[in-house]
This record gives sequence, structure tokens and C-alpha cells, in this order.
Amino acid sequence: MKAIYRSTGECVASLQGRDLYDLSGRSIGYLDDDNGVFLNSGAYLGSLYQMSYVVKSATAVRRGKRAGRIAPVMLTPLVSIVKREKIALPVGYVDAL
Repeated sequence: MKAIYRSTGECVASLQGRDLYDLSGRSIGYLDDDNGVFLNSGAYLGSLYQMSYVVKSATAVRRGKRAGRIAPVMLTPLVSIVKREKIALPVGYVDAL
């Protein structure tokens, strides 16, 4: 399981395999083959950045929606995630989660 952070250092989700979960263990989305991150509804969230952040371009045209999917089984909630140092995102990008 890999923790997913905001650029502020706050843990907001986890990635297990290609499935994205919120901190309560509920499936919220997935990672496609091109590191695009989509909600289970099929809506595009952003891209995986440095394997620890989901970011989106503040100016790019939105990517199209995909077909939704059935969410996988819930995971055990994350309880002891340590906050990490803040990072500077690339120019023109913002946190997507």
C-alpha cells in the first residue's frame, strides 16, 4: 500500500495496486495504464506525480469521462500515516485530491 499526499504534506488517500482508497478504506478511484487517476464514476481526477501525489494541470483542457466501474472491497482504514514535508508542484499544476 502506498500513501498519497497533498503538496502540503497531508495524507489524503492510499494506492493499493491500481486501486485508490480514501483514509477510511473506501474505494474512490483507480489508476490507468498511463498514470491517469479516475474516480470510480469514470471522471478524470488528474495524474500520479512522483508516485505519491495526484495532480492536475490548472490550465489544460479536461480529459473525457470514462465508463464507471464497480468499486473493489473496502480496506482497513489507515490510522498511522505520518505527515511529510511540503513540496512545490510543477508550475501550472495543483493538487487534485
